[in-house]
Amino acid sequence: MGKRKRGNGEGTIVRRRDGRWMGQLMVGYGPDGKPRRRTVYGRTRQEVAAKLAELAAQHHKGLLPSPEAITVREWASRWLERKAREVRPKTLLLYREELAYALPSLEDPQAKDPLGSMRLQAVQPAHIRALLDGLAERGLSVRTVKKVREKLHALFEEALSLELVARNPVAPVKVKAPAPEKTGRALEPGEADALLEALDAYPDPRMGLALHLGLALGLRRVEILGLQWEDLDLEEGVLTIRRAWVAVEGRGEISDPKTPNAYRTLPIPHSTLVRLRAYRAWWEGTFGGLGTPWVFPGTKDPSWP
Repeated sequence: MGKRKRGNGEGTIVRRRDGRWMGQLMVGYGPDGKPRRRTVYGRTRQEVAAKLAELAAQHHKGLLPSPEAITVREWASRWLERKAREVRPKTLLLYREELAYALPSLEDPQAKDPLGSMRLQAVQPAHIRALLDGLAERGLSVRTVKKVREKLHALFEEALSLELVARNPVAPVKVKAPAPEKTGRALEPGEADALLEALDAYPDPRMGLALHLGLALGLRRVEILGLQWEDLDLEEGVLTIRRAWVAVEGRGEISDPKTPNAYRTLPIPHSTLVRLRAYRAWWEGTFGGLGTPWVFPGTKDPSWP
Protein backbone atom coordinates (compact mmCIF):
# COMPACT_ATOMS: atom_id res chain seq x y z
CA MET A 1 0.00 0.00 0.00
CA GLY A 2 1.04 3.58 -0.54
CA LYS A 3 1.86 6.18 2.05
CA ARG A 4 -0.93 7.03 4.48
CA LYS A 5 -2.58 10.40 3.93
CA ARG A 6 -5.05 11.90 6.34
CA GLY A 7 -7.18 15.00 6.13
CA ASN A 8 -8.47 16.80 9.20
CA GLY A 9 -11.16 14.64 10.90
CA GLU A 10 -11.73 12.43 7.88
CA GLY A 11 -10.22 9.19 9.15
CA THR A 12 -7.40 7.32 7.50
CA ILE A 13 -7.10 7.27 3.70
CA VAL A 14 -4.69 4.94 1.93
CA ARG A 15 -3.91 4.33 -1.73
CA ARG A 16 -3.78 0.65 -2.53
CA ARG A 17 -1.34 -1.02 -4.87
CA ASP A 18 -4.12 -1.68 -7.37
CA GLY A 19 -4.64 2.09 -7.71
CA ARG A 20 -7.88 2.31 -5.70
CA TRP A 21 -8.22 4.34 -2.53
CA MET A 22 -9.34 2.93 0.79
CA GLY A 23 -10.58 4.84 3.82
CA GLN A 24 -11.14 3.73 7.40
CA LEU A 25 -13.00 5.40 10.25
CA MET A 26 -12.94 4.19 13.86
CA VAL A 27 -16.50 3.99 15.21
CA GLY A 28 -15.87 2.74 18.74
CA TYR A 29 -14.76 -0.43 20.46
CA GLY A 30 -16.14 -3.95 20.44
CA PRO A 31 -16.92 -6.17 23.44
CA ASP A 32 -13.34 -7.46 23.29
CA GLY A 33 -11.95 -3.94 23.69
CA LYS A 34 -10.60 -3.83 20.17
CA PRO A 35 -11.36 -0.80 17.97
CA ARG A 36 -14.13 -1.10 15.41
CA ARG A 37 -13.54 0.44 12.01
CA ARG A 38 -15.69 1.02 8.96
CA THR A 39 -13.99 0.73 5.57
CA VAL A 40 -14.93 2.36 2.26
CA TYR A 41 -13.36 2.27 -1.21
CA GLY A 42 -13.25 4.57 -4.21
CA ARG A 43 -11.44 5.39 -7.41
CA THR A 44 -10.21 8.76 -6.14
CA ARG A 45 -9.08 10.18 -2.83
CA GLN A 46 -11.86 12.77 -3.01
CA GLU A 47 -14.50 10.07 -3.43
CA VAL A 48 -13.23 8.17 -0.37
CA ALA A 49 -13.01 11.37 1.68
CA ALA A 50 -16.64 12.16 0.87
CA LYS A 51 -17.75 8.66 1.92
CA LEU A 52 -15.83 8.91 5.17
CA ALA A 53 -17.34 12.31 5.88
CA GLU A 54 -20.82 10.83 5.46
CA LEU A 55 -19.92 7.95 7.78
CA ALA A 56 -18.54 10.36 10.38
CA ALA A 57 -21.72 12.47 10.26
CA GLN A 58 -23.90 9.38 10.75
CA HIS A 59 -21.67 8.17 13.57
CA HIS A 60 -21.84 11.46 15.47
CA LYS A 61 -25.66 11.45 15.14
CA GLY A 62 -25.86 7.89 16.42
CA LEU A 63 -27.26 6.66 13.10
CA LEU A 64 -24.40 4.40 12.04
CA PRO A 65 -25.52 0.79 12.35
CA SER A 66 -23.40 -1.78 14.10
CA PRO A 67 -21.67 -4.00 11.50
CA GLU A 68 -23.13 -7.27 12.81
CA ALA A 69 -22.37 -10.33 10.72
CA ILE A 70 -26.01 -11.34 10.29
CA THR A 71 -27.34 -12.62 6.98
CA VAL A 72 -30.63 -11.69 5.39
CA ARG A 73 -31.95 -15.22 5.89
CA GLU A 74 -31.04 -15.16 9.59
CA TRP A 75 -32.76 -11.81 10.03
CA ALA A 76 -35.84 -13.03 8.12
CA SER A 77 -36.03 -16.07 10.41
CA ARG A 78 -35.90 -13.85 13.49
CA TRP A 79 -38.53 -11.56 11.97
CA LEU A 80 -40.86 -14.51 11.35
CA GLU A 81 -40.33 -15.74 14.93
CA ARG A 82 -41.46 -12.35 16.22
CA LYS A 83 -44.44 -12.29 13.86
CA ALA A 84 -45.50 -15.71 15.18
CA ARG A 85 -46.44 -13.94 18.42
CA GLU A 86 -48.41 -11.24 16.62
CA VAL A 87 -50.40 -12.84 13.79
CA ARG A 88 -52.59 -15.89 13.20
CA PRO A 89 -50.97 -19.18 12.08
CA LYS A 90 -52.47 -18.90 8.60
CA THR A 91 -51.18 -15.33 8.23
CA LEU A 92 -47.71 -16.41 9.38
CA LEU A 93 -47.76 -19.22 6.82
CA LEU A 94 -48.52 -16.69 4.07
CA TYR A 95 -45.67 -14.45 5.27
CA ARG A 96 -43.24 -17.38 5.12
CA GLU A 97 -44.45 -18.48 1.68
CA GLU A 98 -44.10 -14.96 0.28
CA LEU A 99 -40.62 -14.47 1.73
CA ALA A 100 -39.55 -17.91 0.48
CA TYR A 101 -39.90 -16.70 -3.11
CA ALA A 102 -37.06 -14.26 -2.36
CA LEU A 103 -35.27 -16.41 0.24
CA PRO A 104 -35.70 -20.06 -0.76
CA SER A 105 -33.40 -21.23 2.05
CA LEU A 106 -36.22 -20.42 4.49
CA GLU A 107 -37.97 -23.54 3.17
CA ASP A 108 -34.89 -25.56 2.14
CA PRO A 109 -31.58 -24.82 3.93
CA GLN A 110 -29.72 -26.42 1.02
CA ALA A 111 -31.35 -24.20 -1.62
CA LYS A 112 -29.28 -21.70 -3.59
CA ASP A 113 -30.05 -18.34 -2.02
CA PRO A 114 -27.89 -15.40 -3.17
CA LEU A 115 -29.87 -12.75 -1.27
CA GLY A 116 -30.33 -14.85 1.85
CA SER A 117 -26.58 -15.46 2.19
CA MET A 118 -25.72 -11.74 1.96
CA ARG A 119 -24.93 -9.69 5.05
CA LEU A 120 -27.93 -7.61 5.98
CA GLN A 121 -25.98 -4.35 5.66
CA ALA A 122 -24.58 -5.27 2.24
CA VAL A 123 -27.91 -5.38 0.40
CA GLN A 124 -28.40 -2.57 -2.11
CA PRO A 125 -31.50 -1.49 -4.06
CA ALA A 126 -29.96 -3.02 -7.18
CA HIS A 127 -30.00 -6.45 -5.53
CA ILE A 128 -33.70 -6.09 -4.72
CA ARG A 129 -34.47 -4.86 -8.23
CA ALA A 130 -32.71 -7.85 -9.80
CA LEU A 131 -34.48 -10.28 -7.50
CA LEU A 132 -37.98 -8.91 -8.17
CA ASP A 133 -37.32 -8.79 -11.92
CA GLY A 134 -36.22 -12.43 -11.74
CA LEU A 135 -39.46 -13.42 -10.01
CA ALA A 136 -41.48 -11.68 -12.72
CA GLU A 137 -39.48 -13.47 -15.43
CA ARG A 138 -40.30 -16.78 -13.75
CA GLY A 139 -43.96 -16.05 -14.39
CA LEU A 140 -45.09 -14.95 -10.94
CA SER A 141 -48.07 -12.63 -10.99
CA VAL A 142 -47.65 -8.93 -10.34
CA ARG A 143 -49.70 -9.34 -7.17
CA THR A 144 -47.32 -12.03 -5.86
CA VAL A 145 -44.23 -9.97 -6.68
CA LYS A 146 -45.80 -7.01 -4.87
CA LYS A 147 -46.42 -9.21 -1.83
CA VAL A 148 -42.80 -10.39 -1.85
CA ARG A 149 -41.60 -6.79 -2.01
CA GLU A 150 -43.98 -5.86 0.80
CA LYS A 151 -42.52 -8.52 3.14
CA LEU A 152 -38.92 -7.66 2.25
CA HIS A 153 -39.67 -4.00 2.92
CA ALA A 154 -41.18 -4.88 6.31
CA LEU A 155 -38.22 -6.92 7.54
CA PHE A 156 -35.65 -4.32 6.37
CA GLU A 157 -37.78 -1.55 7.89
CA GLU A 158 -37.55 -3.27 11.27
CA ALA A 159 -33.79 -3.62 10.82
CA LEU A 160 -33.67 0.11 10.08
CA SER A 161 -35.69 1.00 13.17
CA LEU A 162 -33.21 -1.05 15.26
CA GLU A 163 -30.30 0.72 13.52
CA LEU A 164 -28.91 -2.49 12.04
CA VAL A 165 -28.90 -0.92 8.56
CA ALA A 166 -28.38 2.66 7.45
CA ARG A 167 -31.34 2.60 5.04
CA ASN A 168 -34.05 0.33 3.71
CA PRO A 169 -32.79 -0.97 0.33
CA VAL A 170 -36.32 -2.02 -0.67
CA ALA A 171 -37.86 1.46 -0.31
CA PRO A 172 -36.77 2.92 -3.68
CA VAL A 173 -37.66 -0.26 -5.62
CA LYS A 174 -41.20 -0.26 -7.01
CA VAL A 175 -43.37 -2.90 -8.67
CA LYS A 176 -45.63 -1.78 -11.48
CA ALA A 177 -49.24 -2.04 -10.44
CA PRO A 178 -51.39 -4.49 -12.40
CA ALA A 179 -54.03 -3.25 -14.79
CA PRO A 180 -57.23 -2.39 -12.92
CA GLU A 181 -59.66 -5.28 -12.77
CA LYS A 182 -63.29 -5.00 -13.64
CA THR A 183 -65.25 -4.08 -10.55
CA GLY A 184 -68.21 -6.12 -9.41
CA ARG A 185 -71.62 -4.78 -8.54
CA ALA A 186 -74.16 -5.39 -5.84
CA LEU A 187 -77.09 -7.65 -6.65
CA GLU A 188 -80.39 -5.98 -7.26
CA PRO A 189 -83.16 -7.03 -4.79
CA GLY A 190 -84.86 -9.18 -7.42
CA GLU A 191 -81.55 -10.86 -8.31
CA ALA A 192 -80.81 -11.61 -4.65
CA ASP A 193 -84.27 -13.13 -4.18
CA ALA A 194 -83.86 -15.26 -7.29
CA LEU A 195 -80.47 -16.51 -6.09
CA LEU A 196 -81.85 -17.38 -2.65
CA GLU A 197 -84.69 -19.35 -4.22
CA ALA A 198 -82.26 -21.18 -6.50
CA LEU A 199 -80.21 -22.22 -3.48
CA ASP A 200 -83.23 -24.06 -2.08
CA ALA A 201 -82.94 -26.49 -4.99
CA TYR A 202 -79.22 -27.12 -4.42
CA PRO A 203 -78.64 -30.92 -4.30
CA ASP A 204 -76.69 -30.82 -1.04
CA PRO A 205 -78.85 -29.11 1.62
CA ARG A 206 -75.76 -28.24 3.66
CA MET A 207 -74.13 -26.36 0.80
CA GLY A 208 -77.35 -24.65 -0.26
CA LEU A 209 -78.15 -23.37 3.22
CA ALA A 210 -74.52 -22.36 3.89
CA LEU A 211 -74.56 -20.20 0.75
CA HIS A 212 -77.98 -18.86 1.75
CA LEU A 213 -76.67 -17.80 5.18
CA GLY A 214 -73.67 -16.08 3.65
CA LEU A 215 -75.88 -14.07 1.32
CA ALA A 216 -78.70 -13.31 3.76
CA LEU A 217 -76.58 -12.37 6.80
CA GLY A 218 -73.33 -11.25 5.16
CA LEU A 219 -71.26 -13.98 6.84
CA ARG A 220 -67.72 -14.87 5.82
CA ARG A 221 -67.01 -18.43 4.69
CA VAL A 222 -64.83 -19.16 7.75
CA GLU A 223 -67.63 -17.91 10.00
CA ILE A 224 -70.22 -20.15 8.36
CA LEU A 225 -67.94 -23.19 8.67
CA GLY A 226 -67.31 -22.34 12.34
CA LEU A 227 -71.00 -22.36 13.29
CA GLN A 228 -72.20 -24.82 15.93
CA TRP A 229 -75.77 -25.55 16.88
CA GLU A 230 -75.27 -23.76 20.19
CA ASP A 231 -74.69 -20.55 18.21
CA LEU A 232 -78.23 -20.64 16.81
CA ASP A 233 -81.29 -19.73 18.85
CA LEU A 234 -84.06 -20.87 16.53
CA GLU A 235 -86.72 -19.81 19.02
CA GLU A 236 -85.52 -16.21 19.37
CA GLY A 237 -84.34 -16.11 15.77
CA VAL A 238 -80.75 -14.96 16.39
CA LEU A 239 -77.31 -16.24 15.38
CA THR A 240 -74.06 -15.56 17.27
CA ILE A 241 -70.58 -15.60 15.72
CA ARG A 242 -68.08 -17.00 18.26
CA ARG A 243 -65.40 -18.71 16.18
CA ALA A 244 -63.97 -19.25 12.70
CA TRP A 245 -62.80 -22.37 10.91
CA VAL A 246 -59.64 -21.85 8.85
CA ALA A 247 -57.47 -24.14 6.74
CA VAL A 248 -53.78 -24.16 7.70
CA GLU A 249 -51.38 -26.35 5.70
CA GLY A 250 -54.16 -28.61 4.53
CA ARG A 251 -55.88 -29.13 7.88
CA GLY A 252 -58.70 -27.32 9.60
CA GLU A 253 -58.18 -25.25 12.74
CA ILE A 254 -60.59 -23.40 14.99
CA SER A 255 -59.72 -19.77 15.45
CA ASP A 256 -61.17 -16.69 17.10
CA PRO A 257 -63.04 -14.31 14.80
CA LYS A 258 -60.77 -12.02 12.80
CA THR A 259 -61.35 -8.88 14.90
CA PRO A 260 -63.08 -8.06 18.22
CA ASN A 261 -65.95 -6.55 16.22
CA ALA A 262 -66.41 -9.87 14.44
CA TYR A 263 -67.95 -11.28 17.65
CA ARG A 264 -71.59 -10.41 17.06
CA THR A 265 -75.18 -11.56 17.37
CA LEU A 266 -77.37 -11.15 14.30
CA PRO A 267 -81.14 -11.35 13.82
CA ILE A 268 -82.06 -14.08 11.37
CA PRO A 269 -84.46 -13.02 8.61
CA HIS A 270 -87.76 -14.90 8.79
CA SER A 271 -87.32 -16.73 5.47
CA THR A 272 -83.83 -17.84 6.53
CA LEU A 273 -85.11 -18.89 9.98
CA VAL A 274 -87.74 -21.10 8.34
CA ARG A 275 -85.03 -22.76 6.25
CA LEU A 276 -82.78 -23.30 9.30
CA ARG A 277 -85.62 -24.95 11.24
CA ALA A 278 -86.41 -27.20 8.30
CA TYR A 279 -82.71 -28.05 7.92
CA ARG A 280 -82.43 -29.03 11.58
CA ALA A 281 -85.55 -31.19 11.32
CA TRP A 282 -84.13 -32.81 8.16
CA TRP A 283 -80.84 -33.49 9.92
CA GLU A 284 -82.47 -35.07 12.98
CA GLY A 285 -84.87 -37.10 10.84
CA THR A 286 -82.12 -38.34 8.51
CA PHE A 287 -79.54 -39.28 11.16
CA GLY A 288 -81.74 -39.87 14.19
CA GLY A 289 -80.39 -36.85 16.04
CA LEU A 290 -77.82 -34.16 15.53
CA GLY A 291 -74.78 -36.35 16.22
CA THR A 292 -72.41 -33.43 15.69
CA PRO A 293 -72.04 -29.95 17.21
CA TRP A 294 -71.35 -28.46 13.77
CA VAL A 295 -74.12 -26.92 11.69
CA PHE A 296 -72.26 -27.67 8.44
CA PRO A 297 -69.92 -30.62 9.08
CA GLY A 298 -67.75 -32.05 6.34
CA THR A 299 -67.85 -35.72 5.46
CA LYS A 300 -64.38 -36.14 7.03
CA ASP A 301 -65.63 -34.79 10.38
CA PRO A 302 -65.05 -37.60 12.94
CA SER A 303 -68.42 -36.74 14.50
CA TRP A 304 -70.23 -37.31 11.19
CA PRO A 305 -73.27 -39.53 11.95
